[in-house]
Amino acid sequence: MTIPAGVFPSGTPNLSSFGTLASANDSVTINTDTLGAVGVSISGTNAGATVVIEGTISGTSWDTIKAYPLIVGAAGVTSIGAAGDFEFNCGAFKQVRARLSVAGSGSFSATLNGTFAAKHIGVKNGNPADLNATVVQSGSTGTDYSANKPTIPNVGAAFGASGPYANYVLVATVPASPTRNNIDIENISGAQIAVVRDDGTAANGAAPANASVFTLAGGASAGAQGGAWSSQTFKGRLQIYAPSAAAIVSVMVD
Repeated sequence: MTIPAGVFPSGTPNLSSFGTLASANDSVTINTDTLGAVGVSISGTNAGATVVIEGTISGTSWDTIKAYPLIVGAAGVTSIGAAGDFEFNCGAFKQVRARLSVAGSGSFSATLNGTFAAKHIGVKNGNPADLNATVVQSGSTGTDYSANKPTIPNVGAAFGASGPYANYVLVATVPASPTRNNIDIENISGAQIAVVRDDGTAANGAAPANASVFTLAGGASAGAQGGAWSSQTFKGRLQIYAPSAAAIVSVMVD
């Protein structure tokens, strides 16, 4: 590489360290000054062995670091039991190491490669546990009533006096529309609602064709949003039922 006069390269070259992990507490260590991330390559066969990735801030005590397999969507791990490639951010530590915490019947070779560039590992691997996030579903399909399947009422009628939706009354109807772009249903009552959907061909008072039913949970109290459902593909009829005619349901159609 030719560098013009007066131009100086910037950045920090990668730093590498490698060794063999055969006996308990064997380790491969790398100094992390100026480094942002470290890649770890474990190779070989060592049945029953466990490798941990650790970092030190004080120089005397070591903390376990969560390393991320180089597999899209893989969750971070705090111990390694087989060959593979991993990476982790190291900016908080003065040194990091791969240590054989449990010896096995063979040996591993470990290579640590430090790079100036920090890895956005949490985003890349996007696991709720690693991002400290909770998966929340916007709607509910209710309880599985396979052994107590509800009898779907005729179009415009209420549910019967028995079954999981006994005496639920019809509070809203959305007619079928082949040109509908989107529909949203939000339950803002305090009780569960049931939604019957069919292809829209049956007349009022007739049994609905190709019908199914699902539920949306109620909010913590009246006025608080409970379950929600939306679709950009369903073009059929939707009939919304609730335990009381006073139930409040929001329906938005585009």
